Amino acid sequence: MKMERVDLIIRNAIIIPVSRRIIFKGSIGILGDRIIAVGKDDDIMNRYSAERYI
Repeated sequence: MKMERVDLIIRNAIIIPVSRRIIFKGSIGILGDRIIAVGKDDDIMNRYSAERYI
């Protein structure tokens, strides 16, 4: 499977989305000025590659 490119992935975060389902060891994928992916670190890292990682 080809990985999608994003500008930035913020990794190993505790994420509290609007749904209030807390994600421990989560990641956020950002493209331009938009958040395009939020989820478990393994899921995001398997689907996206980035220019930069934080």
